[in-house]
Formats: sequence, C-alpha cells, structure tokens
Amino acid sequence: MRRYLPKPPTTRALVLGAGTVAILFAWEGYKGFTLWDEGFLWYGVQRVALGEVPIRDFQAYDPGRYYWSAFFMLLTGMHGLMALRWTLVVVQAAASAAALSLVANANQKRSDTVTLFFAALVLGAWMLPRYKVIDIWLSIALVLVLNLLVRRPSRACHFVVGITVGVAACFGRNHGVYGVVASLCALGYLAINCQDWRSWRLGAVALLFGIVLGYLPVLLMLAFVRGFAPAFIDSVKLLLEVKATNLPLPVPWPWRLPGASGSPGESVHQLFLGLFFVALVLFVGLSLAYVLTRRLRNQPLQPLLVACAFAALPYAHYTFSRADASHLAMGMFPMLIAVLALSLAGPMLLRWAIVGGLCVASWVANCERHPGWLYSTQVGWERIAIGNDEIWSDPYTAGDVALLHRLKKDFAPSGQSFFVAPFWPGAYALLQTRSPTWEIYAPWPKSSEFQHQEIARLEAAKPTFIVILDYALDGRDELRYRATHPLMEQYIQDHFEMLKGLSTNPAIQIFRPADASLTHDTP
Repeated sequence: MRRYLPKPPTTRALVLGAGTVAILFAWEGYKGFTLWDEGFLWYGVQRVALGEVPIRDFQAYDPGRYYWSAFFMLLTGMHGLMALRWTLVVVQAAASAAALSLVANANQKRSDTVTLFFAALVLGAWMLPRYKVIDIWLSIALVLVLNLLVRRPSRACHFVVGITVGVAACFGRNHGVYGVVASLCALGYLAINCQDWRSWRLGAVALLFGIVLGYLPVLLMLAFVRGFAPAFIDSVKLLLEVKATNLPLPVPWPWRLPGASGSPGESVHQLFLGLFFVALVLFVGLSLAYVLTRRLRNQPLQPLLVACAFAALPYAHYTFSRADASHLAMGMFPMLIAVLALSLAGPMLLRWAIVGGLCVASWVANCERHPGWLYSTQVGWERIAIGNDEIWSDPYTAGDVALLHRLKKDFAPSGQSFFVAPFWPGAYALLQTRSPTWEIYAPWPKSSEFQHQEIARLEAAKPTFIVILDYALDGRDELRYRATHPLMEQYIQDHFEMLKGLSTNPAIQIFRPADASLTHDTP
C-alpha cells in the first residue's frame, strides 16, 4: 500500500496549497463584487441552472464552466453569489495544490516546508481575478500533463494529454488552441533525436484521439442540442470579424511609469507589474532556446522545465492580447512553476531568498487587485445584501446595487423586464431576471443585422426601465455604447425618455418608456 500513498513532499504540497487558498478565502471571500465580469459568469450559471444553453440562449463563454458550477451547486444545495464562489474556490484549491506538488516533486530532497509555504503564497497572489480561476487551473493542468508526457512518452500519456486539451476546450476554445500548440511543441521535442518513429506516430494518434474524446461533450451538443450549432458557428464568426480575441491595451513596461499624477504607491505597483511582463517575455524566449538546444545536443533536461516552456509560449498570447494584470496572471503560472522549481536547486538560504523575494514582488504587483487588501486599506466599505448572502463592498458598487434594487422596486415590482447595457450583466443575476436580449456584455461594435435582431427582442420584452452606462471603455470614445450600437441607441432615444436625478453618476443614464402610464417623481 505504501507505494500508492503520496510522498512526503507531495503531501506537504497538497496541504499547503489547499490550506493557503482556504486562508485567503477566509480573508477575502466575502469581500468585493463586480457587476461586470463576475456578473457575466454568475448570470450564465443562473440561466444554465434554469435549463438554458450557453451561447445559444445567452452570450457566454464556452459551456464547460457553467455546467461545472451549476452541477456543483446542485450537489451542495447552495445558491447565490457565494455558492458560485465556493465552486470556484474548490477549483482554486485544486490548482494551487497541483502546482505546488509539481514544484515539490521537482527536487524532493530540497522541498522544505518554508520554501513550499512561500511558494504557495506566490501562487495565491496571482490567482486573480477569482472568476477566472478555472482558466488558471487549465493552464496548470496543461503543465501537469505535459510534464507527465515528457517524463514518460507512452501512448497512455499522449492520450491523457489529448483528453486534457479536449476537456480544456470545453471550458474555453482558447484553452483548446493553446493546448494544441503546446502539444505540437511537445511532439516536435520528442521527434528530435527520435529512435522509434512508430511509437512516435502512435503517440500522436493517441493524442489526437484523446482531444476528440475530451471535446466530446461539446461535439454532442453541436449534434443534438437544437440551435446550438448555428449559435456556436456565429460566435466563431464574431472572432473572425473583429480580428482579435480581446480589446488590446498597451503593455505596461516598467519604463512607462505613471507621470506626476500617479501616486508613489501606484508607481511601485506599475513598476513591479511591468517587470513581470519583462520576465515573462524573457522566460518564454530563454526557456525555449535552452530546451531545444539541450535536446538537439541530446543532453538531459528537467521534464518540468520542458513542460513549462511549451505551455508558457501559447499562454503568452492571452497575456498580451490585453496587457493588464488580470491577463498577465493567465500566462504567469507556467513561468512561476518553473522558477519556483528551479529555486530548489540552491542551498536553503538562497532558495528562501529567491522564493521570498518572488513572494514580495508578486504581492506588491497584485495587492491592489485583492478584495481583502482593498477592504483593509480603503474607507467607506459597506455590508450589503446580494440575494441571501451578505458581503462587504466598496461604496461605488454598493451604490450601484442599491440603485438597481430601487429601480426594480419602482418600475418592475412584479418581475417585469428591464434592460441594462453595455457592461452590467450582473444586474440580471442580482435581480434574478432574464435578460431581454441575447447580448449581455457589449464592448464590441455590432452589425446592423445583429442590432435589428436585438431591437426585436427588446420590443417583444417591453422593458419597464433601461440603464445605459455611458462609459468610454479604456478611455476610447469609439467604444461607447452609442458608437458600438448606434441603432439600438437610436431606438432607445426614440421610444424611451431619460429620467433625471435618479443617480449621482452622470455616466448612468436611466430611461422609461415614453408612453408609460405611470410616472415617477424625481428629486
């Protein structure tokens, strides 16, 4: 039985990884809320629990994350925002434990508890935003299986890699693409100085078969769920039309620090964030060069470094598709795992210094994205009710939540429809209401045909109030709603009247039907 039990370093890694996540969740799990991206996920999980289909019935990520969250919530009998966060913290604990076990097993004799503890804190600093931990877990899972493949390139291991890539694509097609790229790199690596081409070809076939089998849930949905296939194809066409996977941002290189208007704290934060962007670029380039050079020379290599190098390459695309802290976190984990594992090669004091320094740098770069830190350093946070849950929120979000509750009470007391655009999908989840339109998050310009379809849905739903957030996303006026959706904006202007005095935020525009039989007294 002893051979099947986890080795001591692995056991410590599992305990420290999951335990650190539990401590962080206790610190900040009930703090912070965003009607934007977190609301996007929460709304989708709500609708799936009610029998709707992602992408077909509402704008969504790929289906996997919604069905996972809805299934976990069904098993536990929990509902609401905190129930969703519990489903995500389980994934986060698994991700942290898996990453830390990879680090611990890279050099078992030097995997002391202090090093692993600081390594767990490094990982915890980067596991943000919390509604993206599934994506982070998938990047770690890819490193896990590639490490297994490089260490033992059997057909079974090829198949496991394929299954992992296919399943990852069910959660996000970008993860499928990244997994395929990393897998092709691994196949190319194994082809160098290959002595058994028959086994190599059979391994490649096993990998391909695994991808198909792992992606089978979505393939079955495409074949048997009515209306899903055309909606899925349309979502792919949208990516081709906009010719991008995200709205780009300039890379915050460390030599582009904020000017005199930036506070010292913000300058330090941006400096460390920029240094990590530089570190990622250097790691991808140097690790790939090192791995390929040693392979060509038939010199021994640490399999984990090979896996991290090949995973970091495609995930760097996600990081630089929108170069901010949230997207940097996605591409960081292959590099973090490699650096933490390599640090174990040094003597105790040196590895404590390396891992401790990386821990400090990681938290300086990310502390302002942690709700627990913001709650501790900012004033005015309020305890608010989100359904049956109570959380602490910054005053701005608390005010937005209160406004939505007041609008529902005044204008939709019997569950009438309402419409919010373009950036608050969480409003529907908060008020447990179905969106009258398919699109719930609208940063991209849309075609006239699409807007006419959405207008028809609005007319059928007869919303009793409308909220338009007149924000210039990323400071770009061309991304305001009136610029990206001019036909819908004109329809609202023609058929609804703006109400004044309901919000102190000038960017929040509130409308009522122009022919409403009821009137509302504004202050």
